[in-house]
Amino acid sequence: MTRRRATMYGLLAVFAMIVSTAVAWSCALWSPMPASRSLPAAEAAEVLSDGLGGSTFLSTPGGLEHSGVGISFTLAGAAKIAIPTREQLVARPSRRRRNNDSFSLMPTSPDDKWIQVVRAGWPLRCLEGATKSVGQNREHDGVMEPPSILDNMGVKPRRLLPLYPRWTGMTVNAILYCAVFWLAIPGPRALRRFMRRRRAQCEQCGYNLGHHEHDSCPECGAR
Repeated sequence: MTRRRATMYGLLAVFAMIVSTAVAWSCALWSPMPASRSLPAAEAAEVLSDGLGGSTFLSTPGGLEHSGVGISFTLAGAAKIAIPTREQLVARPSRRRRNNDSFSLMPTSPDDKWIQVVRAGWPLRCLEGATKSVGQNREHDGVMEPPSILDNMGVKPRRLLPLYPRWTGMTVNAILYCAVFWLAIPGPRALRRFMRRRRAQCEQCGYNLGHHEHDSCPECGAR
């Protein structure tokens, strides 16, 4: 019985972690981010140091943070502002013509550092990942592009799926989802057995055992 119960709890924990991951990815792909704030230089420098290492930057760090239900997106960078050429200025987006690749044509210093951190999960952030850029070199660290099958399902633009677990958030979310699952399915059954036991009834069928001293229920045979 102990092994069976341990197996059941283990499977329930795995199920809760899967649900927590699915909720986090859903928030990462579809949740809007209406809240926005600018990062102070000290906070942006801390984000850069944690993600890229080092503590010395050639320019003052800055950044933005966008957040919504179950998702937060942080962009921090330290870059030199280069003067674009006339051709690059003409290629920049306008109200009449949109060009999403125009900003990639802007001159980039090899010492420029950028990091984009995405965290997702509800109620706590349980997954995270980042896109790191140093000069022209860019790499994904713990994030992946959403599968193409979701292209026509209303995915927000420029969203990425975080992969690295944040164990505090994952544990709290898993406990919450386990509690919700237990209250929804085994909970009512356990409450019914408790009430029948208090009323001297059979836990299985509800037969009144108040005047019986048998080891088993005379109605259903349950012990």
